Amino acid sequence: MSESAPSSSNPLLNLFSSYAEYIGNRKILLVDDEQGVRKSLSLYLARCGFKVDEAENGLQAKDFLSSEDYFLVITDITMPEMDGLDLLKYIKTLDREMDVVMITGHMNIEFAIDAIKKGAFDYLKKPFMLEDVSTTITRILEKQTLKMKSLELERLKERQTVENRQLTEFMTALANVIDAKSTFTMQHSERVSEYSVRIATELALPEKEINLIALGARLHDVGKIATPDYILNKDGPLTKEEYDIIKEHPWRGAELIKPITSLQNIVDIVRHHHENNDGTGYPDGLEGDHIPFHARIVKIADYYDAVTSTRPYRKPMSQEQAAELLRDEAEKKRVEGEFVNALLTQMDLLAPV
Repeated sequence: MSESAPSSSNPLLNLFSSYAEYIGNRKILLVDDEQGVRKSLSLYLARCGFKVDEAENGLQAKDFLSSEDYFLVITDITMPEMDGLDLLKYIKTLDREMDVVMITGHMNIEFAIDAIKKGAFDYLKKPFMLEDVSTTITRILEKQTLKMKSLELERLKERQTVENRQLTEFMTALANVIDAKSTFTMQHSERVSEYSVRIATELALPEKEINLIALGARLHDVGKIATPDYILNKDGPLTKEEYDIIKEHPWRGAELIKPITSLQNIVDIVRHHHENNDGTGYPDGLEGDHIPFHARIVKIADYYDAVTSTRPYRKPMSQEQAAELLRDEAEKKRVEGEFVNALLTQMDLLAPV
């Protein structure tokens, strides 16, 4: 092995500190029956910032492995008592992911290649330059760091999935609370979700899209959490000021769910379910195709349930009266005729628009 002092250009210098977050305080185990090789390589690695344990053969290495944690084992192939190949086999029974680099002489290349097939990361051929060791360990550190980052990302995704599921469940529960704020809106969001699914099913939309619409409809009124109860339960027509407060609930609901990753795809439903095709709706006065597709579906379902439900200021319409009203709204181009037809077909209230 040719020795050279570590220089400022050596990629291993200070490398350990930059990967320490992922590698931690784990050590390198150096196994070789030649004391000169061990000492020289151990000194080099120590000067590069690594902690190193030395073993004379495979049996001694097993003792170290039983009590210490190593991110890398560098071992000679030809050793007395227990050679490198047997040590490699033993290491892989302990930890299949542990990296092992083999040191081989000129006559043992075939053994080194066999070791690669059996799970070794790489091999160093004697005599080797310390720069070769540097390059090999750099690759190992990069590989292990990438793996740890990937695992960390997966754990983060899993945690976010759980958190988003919990937030979605919370928002759904909140929708129930909002509906319960008034005896006249009890289970309103649940029914709107059911009607929306019927429309989407009649339109032969994909299941994934139907599920999205169902969730959006379920949470369409979540912004009413900020609407005073006296307005929701008022026995009579609303004043202009009260109606202006009611009209805030779509954008308030959208802002409420916007930070939740799992609800990003239904923000438009929540915000735009009160838009009209002729631009007379709220909160943004959108027209026609500028209104998001899913929001236009929920609009029909919400409208139908609203007029067929009891309100403090009026009695519910019959299904036939509601169907006639929807047809009239479609003829005036305020709502989507195709979606009205889809709902009425599902409800067995034909006579299409």
